[in-house]
Amino acid sequence: SYAPALRIEGESAADDVRLMKDAVAALGETSEIFCGAAGTVLRFMALRASREPGRHILRGERRLFERPQEELIKILRQVGVSASLGEDALIVEGSGWRLQGDTLMVPSDRSSQFASSVLLNAWELPFDFFVSRGGAGVSEGYWKMSTRMAMDLGMKIDFWDGDFRVPRGQKVSAAACSIEPDMSSAFAIAAVAAVSGRATLTDFPAQSLQPDVQFTSILSTMGAPVRKTPAGLTVEMAPRLNGVRVNLKSSPDLFPVLAALAALAHGPSDLFG
Repeated sequence: SYAPALRIEGESAADDVRLMKDAVAALGETSEIFCGAAGTVLRFMALRASREPGRHILRGERRLFERPQEELIKILRQVGVSASLGEDALIVEGSGWRLQGDTLMVPSDRSSQFASSVLLNAWELPFDFFVSRGGAGVSEGYWKMSTRMAMDLGMKIDFWDGDFRVPRGQKVSAAACSIEPDMSSAFAIAAVAAVSGRATLTDFPAQSLQPDVQFTSILSTMGAPVRKTPAGLTVEMAPRLNGVRVNLKSSPDLFPVLAALAALAHGPSDLFG
């Protein structure tokens, strides 16, 4: 939405992606944006909509607004934007960002998405933008993905002690952006192969910042043959599937499939974190 000519390669047809595309298209066309049950869409689009003058209503399922969203109110007020949360909507109203202090304080103890949303909406600002991330800093892997993508797109970011500064007037300079496959979805397919056959995941990255990429080492530890080739990542049925002990603090999306896989394994498994 900040660079309409940017070409995105590798996007999926998942609900969150479809809802995000519809939300971006609705920006400026209507005052209402539908977020479904997608926390990513609500959190990223709340800050995106707040850059545009006017009144914006971000609606979604009630379950979405039962999740941690109060941080959005705290952030928006610091950039001079009025915001209120209801049972099924977030109402955002203002005339664009007007920083109320020297530094924007962003809570990061319940989700990294609030900081990511601030960063990904810091294009073309008329002032230098200082941000301090407070709290324990959960989901650091996803925060690193956001900063890597922003820099790949051309944003200059200065970092120190967990805080960062985005100089004024940053513009998207990249012509294209390539998106990795979603690792938790890839794990579901790989898990099926580990118990009943063989699968090759094409265009699998040689390196990834996604925390869920640890599924490859988990499967190897459990006894499934896993190998990376120029064609992608190949997973084959394990001669014997063994239990595993894994800390899932940074990759909780692996838990449901791994729990099912552990039930088919020989011996106990310990999934914690």
